[in-house]
Amino acid sequence: MHKERPIQEWQLMNEQYLRQLHSYLERVFFPFISISEVEMRRSADRLETFRLTRSLVALSFQMETGCEPEEACIAITDGFGDNGIDGIFCSQVSQTLYFNQSKYHRNGSGSIELGETLKFLRGVRAILFQQDYSNFCERITRRSFEINQCLDDINVRVVLLLTYLGEQRLSKEIREEMDRFIVEANGNYDTYSYKVQRFDDMYGFIRNQHAKINSPIDLQVHNWVECAYPLKTLYGQVNGKALVDIIDRFGPSVFSQNIRLHLGDTEVNKGILATIEREPDLFWYYNNGITILANKLRNMSLAVTAPRRAPSGC
Repeated sequence: MHKERPIQEWQLMNEQYLRQLHSYLERVFFPFISISEVEMRRSADRLETFRLTRSLVALSFQMETGCEPEEACIAITDGFGDNGIDGIFCSQVSQTLYFNQSKYHRNGSGSIELGETLKFLRGVRAILFQQDYSNFCERITRRSFEINQCLDDINVRVVLLLTYLGEQRLSKEIREEMDRFIVEANGNYDTYSYKVQRFDDMYGFIRNQHAKINSPIDLQVHNWVECAYPLKTLYGQVNGKALVDIIDRFGPSVFSQNIRLHLGDTEVNKGILATIEREPDLFWYYNNGITILANKLRNMSLAVTAPRRAPSGC
C-alpha cells in the first residue's frame, strides 16, 4: 500500500530537486545569457533571478526542439518592451513558431498570473495578426523579417508556451483566455495551440537528457567498406527504420549541428526530401548518404555515446 510522505519530507526533497534544476540551468545556459541592459542597476540577487528566468525560456525551447543551448538563448526576448513575450523560436525542423512566456519562482511554487497572460496574448496578437512591431523592444524588432518569413510558410504551426517553475495548475481564468485565443485564431484549421511546462516537466526532461547522453546506440552497418586514414571511417548501409528509432529516442537534438536545419526551406533541402519520398534507393548517390559521428566502432556496429552529434549532416 502506498504511504504518503510527510509534508516536511516532501518539502526537503522538493528543495533538492530545485537545486538540481538550478544547477542544470547555471551550467548549460548561464554562459550564453545576456543581462547587460540591467547589470548596472540591479542587486546580485536580482541579477541571479534575471538569469534564471531567461534560462527557463531557453530550457523551454530546448525541451520542444532539441536545439543547442546557445541557439535557445539567442531566441530569448525578455526585457523592457517585450509585451509579455519572453522568447520567440522558429524551428526549421518542425516548421513551428514558438512564443514563450516564463515565470521563475525561487521556491518552486506558484503559477503565471492572469494579467501577465493577457499582456502576453496582446503581444502575440500584434505580431501574428497585425505584424506590428512598433511597440516592441529591439530584441524582437530586429527579428521581424525572420518571424514574418516563418509565418508566411503555409505549413507553419504556432505554439504558445507557458513555462513556470511551480507545480500549481493554471487558473481557470487563464485557461479560458488561452482556449478562447486558440479557437479564434484557428477558425476552421488547427495551426495554433498552447502548451504548459511546469516544474515536473522540466525536471523530467533534464533527467532524461542525462540518461540519453550516457547511453550508447548500436547501429548495424551492412555491406561496409573501411577506410583507416586519416580518420577511421566506415562506409556502408543501415536500415532506415534504425535511423527513425534514433530520432524517436533522442529527439531532434541529434540534428542540432546539421547546417541544413539553419538554412531553412532551400531548393537543395527540398531536393533531399523529394529524393527520400520518391527515390529513396538513390539517396546515397544524390546526397552522399548521412554522416554519423561515433565514439567507437565495435564488431562493425556503431556505438554512439554522444548522440547529440549524430547524424551530423548530408
